[in-house]
Amino acid sequence: MRRRLRDLGDLVPDVTGRLSDLQFRRRRGMSGPGVAGVGLLAAGVGAALMYLFDPVAGNRRRALARDMMSGLARRSRTAMDGASRDVANRARGLLVEMRSRLGRREGESETAAVTSRTSGPGDGRRSGAPLGQPTQGPGGETRPQP
Repeated sequence: MRRRLRDLGDLVPDVTGRLSDLQFRRRRGMSGPGVAGVGLLAAGVGAALMYLFDPVAGNRRRALARDMMSGLARRSRTAMDGASRDVANRARGLLVEMRSRLGRREGESETAAVTSRTSGPGDGRRSGAPLGQPTQGPGGETRPQP
């Protein structure tokens, strides 16, 4: 154990000697475009504050900015509502399409499947009898067609 510590102790001067050979650059603050950019930003913020808090027309300018922001929020909300409804409707349509494709019999075309589901007695009346013709009820009694 002591031997290992002695070996590590011998390595320390070697590593520190190598580190002292390296030259590090130190920056002493901002210079060049960085200072100019910060100065321009500060000037722009100051001008905007003076423009908005002007004692003569500042109230009007702030009211216009407030109205513009509320209009933007309303238009954004409307667009998001429309987009969410669109996505929901597309998802619902995709679900119906998948169900109809999975429910189709093998070898049956899409138009035949749709025709078989939409024609016949399911056209909104109780039976396939023409309008005005009497129909027969479950107990055998005759009922007028609605």
